Amino acid sequence: MPAMRLRLLEDNEAPGKSFNTDIIAAWLTSGGALVKRGGFQHFVDEAGKAHVRWIVNCDVLARLDGVEIDFDEFRKRFEDLEWCKANPDSDISWMRGYRDNARDLKRFAKSAAVGISRRDGQAFGIVYPDSPDWLKQEFQARFV
Repeated sequence: MPAMRLRLLEDNEAPGKSFNTDIIAAWLTSGGALVKRGGFQHFVDEAGKAHVRWIVNCDVLARLDGVEIDFDEFRKRFEDLEWCKANPDSDISWMRGYRDNARDLKRFAKSAAVGISRRDGQAFGIVYPDSPDWLKQEFQARFV
């Protein structure tokens, strides 16, 4: 029986921030697979450094755009932004675009100012720290 073909993706990012996690999510969405036992490993080594490791079962092919492809080709396309731009109708390009937009929106939302909202009957208002003074005054006069 031939040995299972594997690929190891490892980095030191938190799982939720790792680009490898995004590749794996797209790979699994496309029908790819990890090894059944130990496909995800998150550990701290003896030097105190955190590691995130994904182990891909390369014997399982993904099905994209009506064609089966292996993990190496999938990864090459997913990581290549120019390829994605040149092939906008590809499933891989769509998943990469979704990933990039979600990442950018999360960064924006994390850095955006939080406003204060108030309701007065049917009226509703929100004011932000960087709102103009006249708007803050109007908000305070109406809702506070």
